[in-house]
Amino acid sequence: MVSAKAVAKLKKLVEKHKGGIVVPKIGKWKSMSDSEIWIAIVTQVVVVGNSAPSEKVKKLLSVRQDGYLRLLKLSPKKRRRAIHNVLRSAGVRYVSENVESCRKTNALIKNLA
Repeated sequence: MVSAKAVAKLKKLVEKHKGGIVVPKIGKWKSMSDSEIWIAIVTQVVVVGNSAPSEKVKKLLSVRQDGYLRLLKLSPKKRRRAIHNVLRSAGVRYVSENVESCRKTNALIKNLA
C-alpha cells in the first residue's frame, strides 16, 4: 500500500515534469523494426543514472540499419564486447571497465536473449 504522503509527492513530481514526458501510443512497438525496438531497450538501460548519453547511444546504434542483426550474428563474447564498447564510448554512467562484471552490459545481454 502506498501512503497518501508518497502519492502526494508523486503527483507533485508528475505535475512538475509532465510537459517533458513523452509516452508512446499503446501498441507502437508493433510498427517498429527489431533494430528500433533494440535501440529503445538499450536507451532505457542507458538512462539509469544519467539520461544525457542516451542521444549519443541512439546515434551510435542507428548508424547501421542492420546493427541489431549484426549483433545477433556475433559470438556471445564479441556481442558482449560490442554492447559494452557502445556504452563506454557514449560515456554511460555505471558502466564498469570490466566487461564481464558490468551490470548494464549484463542487463542488455539478458534483454537481447
